[in-house]
Amino acid sequence: MPSIEPSTVAASYARAVLNAGADAPGAEGGADGTAGPGAWGSPLDRLPFTEVRALWDSVIGGADGASGAGGGDPHAGLRVGDAIKPGSLHVLGHVVLTCASLAEAAEAAVRYHPLVSQAGTVTVHRGAGTTRIGYRPTVDPAAMHPQQVEAVVTGMVRAARWIAGDGWAPRSVSFTHARTGSAEPYGRILGCPVAFGAPRTRSSWATATSTGAAPRTTPNSAPCTGPTPTGCCASCRSP
Repeated sequence: MPSIEPSTVAASYARAVLNAGADAPGAEGGADGTAGPGAWGSPLDRLPFTEVRALWDSVIGGADGASGAGGGDPHAGLRVGDAIKPGSLHVLGHVVLTCASLAEAAEAAVRYHPLVSQAGTVTVHRGAGTTRIGYRPTVDPAAMHPQQVEAVVTGMVRAARWIAGDGWAPRSVSFTHARTGSAEPYGRILGCPVAFGAPRTRSSWATATSTGAAPRTTPNSAPCTGPTPTGCCASCRSP
């Protein structure tokens, strides 16, 4: 895996955040921070975490004009994660599409998530009955919005559905932070019980369901041909 400057984020993921801000109800023109589409010449570019945090400030506040700190859209992370596409996750998204099972996809997330973001780590614990995939920020937790964490976890659930189908859902999801918005969108989008103020941020599912082969679907795009020397296949680079 190539060496990457710590605490940077793939521009392809930042674009997904920006697009979610533009699509938010009441948003006017999307984000207005230092990052913008013209600033990223390639989806393989990387942005400092502080710049992506400023982008999130705008996206969270963009829905109703509130500031990113203590106001705005509490469900922005759910929206970003649920709308994620393979091309938004750098090489990881393409690798997931080649996985024959959720277990393979989980291991791919552990290995390739640093290419998406150096601001957090993904871990997997596979027990006899339950598999747990965890996420832990590696930056100061105070520097990361709860919505950023929720976007990562929701994005992993969405990626699992690329393999297992849209009807798949984890057994449960938990977050270490407190819930600030209504509970309904969490259950509707994640499809399972969701706990807040938990010891760990993670999703859990039955180990038996994660190891069997599953039908693969390619979300809203032509079939992915996998990673290339430049990092993305032509179909996943397409808007």
